[in-house]
Amino acid sequence: MSNTGPLVDHTLGTSNGWYMYVDSRNGTSYDLATLRSETLHNSGGQCELSFWYHMYGTYIGMLSVVIRYGTTELLVWQLSNNQGDSWTQAVVNVGRIPATFNIVFKAKRSYMSGGDIAIDDIELASCALPPVAPSCGDDELRCARGACVHEEDVCDFADDCGDATDEAAALCATYDTCDFERASFCNWTHAAGGNTTWQLNSGSTSSSSTGPLVDHTTRSSTGMYIYVESSNQPVNSTAAIKSIGFKSAGQTSSCYFRFYYNMYGGKMGSLTVYQVSSAGKMTSVWERSGNAGPTWHRASIKLTESDSFQVVVEARLGFPYTSDTAVDDMSFSPGCEPLDGGFTTVAPVSCDAATEFACANGMQCVPLGQLCDFAAQCSDGSDEATCGECDFEGDACGWKDVSTKAYKWVWTTAQDSMAVNKPPSDHTLGMAQGHYMLADGSLSGNLVTYATMQTPVFQEVPLTCMVQFYYYLNGGTYGYLDVYIANATQPSSRSLLFYDYVTSSAWREVVVDIGGYPSGKMLQLEVFTLNDVSTSTSFPGGTTPYPWIPIDVAIDDVSYINCTVGFRNPDINCTFDDGWCGWYRDRTYSQFDWIRTSGVTGSVNTGPTTDHTTGSGYYVYIETSTPQKAGDISWLITTLQDSIPTAGACLRFWYHMFGENVDTLNVYYNHKDTNVLIWSLTGNKGNQWWPGQAWFAPSGEYYLIMEGVVGNGYMGDIALDDILVTPGNCPTTKICHFEVDLCGWTSDSTGDYKWKRGQNGSSILGTGPERDHTTNTTKGYFVYVDPLDNDPHKKGRLVSPTYDYTSTAECLDFWYHITNNTGVLNVYIKENNQIGSPLWSLSGDHGNMWRFAMVNLKPKSGSFQAVIEGVISPNPNREGTLAVDDVWLDSSPCPPMGSCTFERHVCTFYNDRSSATMDWLRTNGQTTSFYTGPSIDHTLGTAQGYYMYIETSTPASNGDNAIMLTEYMPATDTGTCLSFWYHMFGQDIGRLTVYLLDAGTDWGNGQSIFNLTGEQGNVWVNINVTIIHNKEFQIAFEGVVGSGYMGDIALDDVYFYDGVCHGQATPTTTDYSPTTVTFPASQYDCDFEGNTKCSWTDDPTGDFTFALQQGNTVSVSTGPSTDHTTGTSSGWYIYIEVTGVAIGFKARLLSDLVNINTAGKCVKFWYHMYGADVATLSLYARQDPDVLGDAIWYKDGNQGDAWMYGQVHLSDLGSRRIVFEAMAGANFLGDIAIDDITVNDGDCPPQDASCDFESSDMCGYKHDVTSDFKWRWNQGHAGSSGSGPSADHTYGTSFGHYVYIETSAQVAGETARLISGPHAQTDGKCLKFYYHMYGDHVDTLNVYLKQSAALGQPVWTMSGNQGDTWFHGMVDVKTPITYHVVFEGVVGASSKGDIALDDIILMSGDCPPPGTCDFEYDTCGFTNVIPGADFSWIRWRGPTPNYGSGPHEDHTLGATGTYIIASSDYPQLSGDRALLKSTEFTGGTKRCLVFWYYMYGAYLGTLNIIVNTIPGKNTTVWSKTHEQGPVWHLAEVDLNIAENYVIIFEGIIGDTYSSDIALDDISLHDKTCNKTVLPPTTFKCVSNGIILSADKQCNFDIDCQDGSDEVECGDCDFEKDNCRYTEESYGDFQWHRGRNGSYSANTGPSVDHTLGTSLGWYQYVDSRNGTSYDLSMLHSPYLHNAGGPCQLVFFYHMYGSSIGTLLVVLTTGYRETVIWDESYDQGDVWREGIANVGRVPAEFRLAFKGKRGYAATGDIAIDDVSLRYCDVPRPQPTCPPDSWRCGSARGG
Repeated sequence: MSNTGPLVDHTLGTSNGWYMYVDSRNGTSYDLATLRSETLHNSGGQCELSFWYHMYGTYIGMLSVVIRYGTTELLVWQLSNNQGDSWTQAVVNVGRIPATFNIVFKAKRSYMSGGDIAIDDIELASCALPPVAPSCGDDELRCARGACVHEEDVCDFADDCGDATDEAAALCATYDTCDFERASFCNWTHAAGGNTTWQLNSGSTSSSSTGPLVDHTTRSSTGMYIYVESSNQPVNSTAAIKSIGFKSAGQTSSCYFRFYYNMYGGKMGSLTVYQVSSAGKMTSVWERSGNAGPTWHRASIKLTESDSFQVVVEARLGFPYTSDTAVDDMSFSPGCEPLDGGFTTVAPVSCDAATEFACANGMQCVPLGQLCDFAAQCSDGSDEATCGECDFEGDACGWKDVSTKAYKWVWTTAQDSMAVNKPPSDHTLGMAQGHYMLADGSLSGNLVTYATMQTPVFQEVPLTCMVQFYYYLNGGTYGYLDVYIANATQPSSRSLLFYDYVTSSAWREVVVDIGGYPSGKMLQLEVFTLNDVSTSTSFPGGTTPYPWIPIDVAIDDVSYINCTVGFRNPDINCTFDDGWCGWYRDRTYSQFDWIRTSGVTGSVNTGPTTDHTTGSGYYVYIETSTPQKAGDISWLITTLQDSIPTAGACLRFWYHMFGENVDTLNVYYNHKDTNVLIWSLTGNKGNQWWPGQAWFAPSGEYYLIMEGVVGNGYMGDIALDDILVTPGNCPTTKICHFEVDLCGWTSDSTGDYKWKRGQNGSSILGTGPERDHTTNTTKGYFVYVDPLDNDPHKKGRLVSPTYDYTSTAECLDFWYHITNNTGVLNVYIKENNQIGSPLWSLSGDHGNMWRFAMVNLKPKSGSFQAVIEGVISPNPNREGTLAVDDVWLDSSPCPPMGSCTFERHVCTFYNDRSSATMDWLRTNGQTTSFYTGPSIDHTLGTAQGYYMYIETSTPASNGDNAIMLTEYMPATDTGTCLSFWYHMFGQDIGRLTVYLLDAGTDWGNGQSIFNLTGEQGNVWVNINVTIIHNKEFQIAFEGVVGSGYMGDIALDDVYFYDGVCHGQATPTTTDYSPTTVTFPASQYDCDFEGNTKCSWTDDPTGDFTFALQQGNTVSVSTGPSTDHTTGTSSGWYIYIEVTGVAIGFKARLLSDLVNINTAGKCVKFWYHMYGADVATLSLYARQDPDVLGDAIWYKDGNQGDAWMYGQVHLSDLGSRRIVFEAMAGANFLGDIAIDDITVNDGDCPPQDASCDFESSDMCGYKHDVTSDFKWRWNQGHAGSSGSGPSADHTYGTSFGHYVYIETSAQVAGETARLISGPHAQTDGKCLKFYYHMYGDHVDTLNVYLKQSAALGQPVWTMSGNQGDTWFHGMVDVKTPITYHVVFEGVVGASSKGDIALDDIILMSGDCPPPGTCDFEYDTCGFTNVIPGADFSWIRWRGPTPNYGSGPHEDHTLGATGTYIIASSDYPQLSGDRALLKSTEFTGGTKRCLVFWYYMYGAYLGTLNIIVNTIPGKNTTVWSKTHEQGPVWHLAEVDLNIAENYVIIFEGIIGDTYSSDIALDDISLHDKTCNKTVLPPTTFKCVSNGIILSADKQCNFDIDCQDGSDEVECGDCDFEKDNCRYTEESYGDFQWHRGRNGSYSANTGPSVDHTLGTSLGWYQYVDSRNGTSYDLSMLHSPYLHNAGGPCQLVFFYHMYGSSIGTLLVVLTTGYRETVIWDESYDQGDVWREGIANVGRVPAEFRLAFKGKRGYAATGDIAIDDVSLRYCDVPRPQPTCPPDSWRCGSARGG
């Protein structure tokens, strides 16, 4: 500590601000520093001094404030000791000083120099004398100097007049006053009941740092006052004094009680003034609690009482020695008339104990039915004092322990309890002497133990009631806290309200909804703990060797919130993002509760995937799964609302009703206990949010009720979001499903008949189709024309509401049903009451189906209406349909024919159910399976956008297909361009094929125009296909299911454009696609369904056996939750349950004898190895019954919570038994499972574009005949001693195969080349492989991409001895033509030069840079150091097994992502090390190591970053120790190493198992670190210096008077500077500000966009710098709170033959979303770009990212960047009828 004051001042809150301080390095012990004000004069009685002080350090002295006048000094404030590293305000009563005076600050140095004292922002307030007035009011006293003083301030021991008129002795003789100066209590006496007393005193009290320094009357150490001494007194001790009796004082009386109080101390209690009536009623009329600072404060209370009364002043002490409480100068005004004679209260009443409760005051009886009803009927509140609301400082307030064993709840303190993991202090006082309720885990003793406590029984709980409390949950091997609402007569009948199992060494707050429950309920708090596991426990295998740590749980500060009967909450406009607002869950009439959630609901194929508001927020829904049953209802209800104007109000909301079992959503208002239905809807409305609205006009106060009704199955979830009530009529709606009414559509009086609204129609009866389009049920509604009721040629016109004029066309889309030539359907636009010619017309027979139509409506001027006309056919047989449904007027023009974005519906696309086995489905957000399908659509790029996909989970099976057809498209001779986007992500992807077929023919007769198989990466990819066809045609999209559930295929944004396609070529096949191969069944095949192991048997010599299982295994956080065969919890698999099994024990599963000949056998299987303690799974081919032999295949460690595929090829072994061996790990989180074993003759099926060399054909790799010798296919050890591998990489065993060069018979310099088959051109693939280069004379391994006859230059090379281990290699593949991959091995100087290869794979997308890894698929070349470490880093997904430690999700993707962890789980010990090593990097280059780390837990160890140079020197370059909080942290480390080096991440275990350390998203960049720019914390207005919080800057709303807070907030023309845009690229490919560039020099365009001349400036990237596909980043300033229409507008210039890509990225936190992109040459012109930013209710940045192309020809530039429409609507007093009113917090 430098002793130079605080780091920031108080005024500005920055290091630029000034303050006054004393430097304790100067002077000697107890020296005094004095700071005196200028001379002041004649202060008034209300004068106050305010200042801010900072007293921080170990050896802080004392700060005092004195008033000096003449030779007198009055001490008015004093503070000593360390007050923390923060500024604190003090307010001091200066009062009346009738002379010249100074204010003096005195700082007294302590005996050492460790600390500082500083002051800032000194202010005097209310110090002027009252002004002279011409006259005074009836309730005022006229002062001698002509001022007026209110009667409340007369004779209160303060000269308010300024001339002492108000304190004249003669005047004050009529007042009852006491200044205690005569060492007496005057008329005050001690009241009974307290356990301590008030004392007379002068000067300071006997306890330091508490109580007054001087009295108030004389402001001297000799003046008297009374106080309560806190020394040696228990917490909550009380002392009371009482006044004389006074006559009744009505509401208009002028009876005032005035006094001064001093409440200074670290842990103060409270001071309360009661008014006690002669009837015994005791009412609190004033109360203060907590530390009020070392000064006197004035209090004045107006007393009113219909009976005679007396005043009681009670002090309740806080913590001993720190809560002295004092009063002085007490006075009653003359309006308080003393009683004649003494004051007595009435005698206590007698209550009937059987039916009544006796109030503690002895004066009242309350019916037992009003006990614990959340309303105090006793005047002293004693009827509610033992109902659970409690700070536990006095007693347990009615909480009762009902535990049945030694593990109990007890009322205790930290200093009295012996619990191991108890809270060190309570929550109320923050002290060890403070009380709480505690369940002491050390008393539990048993395997499973509960401690339970409960409240007394409640009466009916008000609807709005919530309980708030603080809990402390710490220690424990396993345990949790549950909160229930229980039935008093049957406590086991209860509902869980809250639970937590995450331990923490801090008090945590929780608020739980208990509203709406009927009488007879009570709260229960229950702690469950799993402690020492005994041998008698029925866990498989006996005891469990994990350590026992007791769990302690404490509860404090229980309070009831909003539990007052009749409480009203008007906040009914709600997005549910921040809670329930003013909506409550009814528990009286409902059978179950609405649920608030985000993301998906708990059931599949029902409910939304996102909320409506933002796509990432919350909504409410009813869960219709068991135990709910058909017909059950749930109410969401408001409190009573004020009456509304006679014009009524509009209730608007968004609903989601998706699922085949959806029933009904009803909306009511309730007036005078009568429900009035105002809106209702039934049935499945599809996977989409829809708007609903209803006008209502109750004749008085009302409730609103949302009622959800359960259907006849679990797929019936109903959801609500964005509820809004606005006055007046509902706005015109542009959507109508006709489910509720006609939505404002009316029959035109000019027509001959009216359209009808109907359901469940009949073409024979003329009542429309049988099913509507919306719900596809007989319950849904539509509108129709009855052809039997109307004469031929008669017309009926359905006219829309009136819509406002729009300058662009709007698209009217609808569904129609026309059969049997019933009539003609026409669509018109109506303007100025005129209808012109039809814009669309259709007749004929269109089959018994709903069909889709779109019509552009373009008004000429003014408002308009849409008209749908039905004309009856002259056909004599008019039995048919003419109906319309689902009308929607979109604000944008119709898309081209056949096109669809799928945002609102599927347009004209339909599923061909006659030829397919399944449907294409429309959805948004993530599909229902993990690791497959998109998480966002392509149109919007958000989880709210919709797309089409095939769901490949069960019941879909391999080979199933879905066919989606377009409408009939017209013949095209000149060409039509079909454009669409596909998404094919997942390891089980099947096939997507697009067919061209003559209209109306079977899709199987079509021509394949696009075909793609296999995974293509987690990206949307665009395809353009030119179609030339001389007949009317259709396009069919076929999706085919692959080999498993991770095979979802998606489509989006299908468009047809006139003319041929330009740009992208259309692939028809992909290289190395996965192939579906079907093999005959064998006797060894087993899927374990039917609870059988088929022909497989358990090895009797094993230590334990495999168990058959369905669903989850016995242990949590390990094992599968479903089988692999069916993907459900009802399917069967086998597994080892390792709970209680000793480490190293093995279970074996044996096949029958298998004859393995030369052709061989392939053993295929699925395995699941999930858990922190997973050991190994091995496969053997056993010949001798007693000898297993070497493992052929094995895996070890946690592989994640997923089924993984394995296969092994066996040949030339003769008769063997196949053996699966699973070994138990160190603890219970080690379950290993197997499913779907199959065996086929011959080779194994190929796997993706990969090669593990387990088949002798080497996956199509060939030897180059022009090289000197051949690579060898091998297993086990290579031929030369001291060189080559001893095991392959795939299996890690001597049985596995690889290829290598044998150098013993070769000459140095000779080469062997291995060549792949041809691969198609690509703009981004990653070649990954594993290599082994071990031996004293290893030479070189080269990798080439052979693009023609010439080999070219190597794209990757490695030389020299790398050690006896397999290493990871990667090569980026980007080539415009077909290529071959070539591996070349070069012979060294001796036989010790073998080089080996294994596990080659070609993956979509760019390779991560060396040293980069997100751990999603593997460890990217990072390896564990073994030996040298005590344990290993492991890849992990989801929460770690150690509660209270480690992350709950990864940093890259969140819940679905993978990270790497050094787990502190058993058997790791304190100090154990895990070492993760990178590949080698060349020295001499400055680099930046960037990574994210997570260090959360009670006893964290250390994370070190070590650089190991090749000579063997280790240097720690970064280190972090102890807990860093439950968040991912970014770290950036500069590396400037001369020698070659590797990077090692060292994780060291802390003191307990709660010390997991995690890493994610490691990257290494060839430049110095940017040190990521952090957002500012404040902003200072330029003109007046006002300090704003950072979120006020750049929030699109002017907060500074001069508008300086909104300057340089994203708008920039780059003419002067960069406008706070920052260049944050890694590498040399960077943005520059430039002008007058040239195409040939790659320095940007020749003119800017702003000026259009060579003198104008812009930003550009120079592609001569960097390497192929480098990324440059230009970041905006930090922006805040963008409104929904927000757009980023800019101009871009992309010119050159090798242009890369320009992207606009939205960054919120550390999440990036691409909101705009463009690639390739766009010509030598500036073009406008518009990126939709949208609503961002948080801090964010925008970035321009330039991606370099393959070559250095061309430029990317931007100019004239601006943000528009980004402000959030300002609050308005009222809103127009066609506008929504925002929530009450904003009022916009």
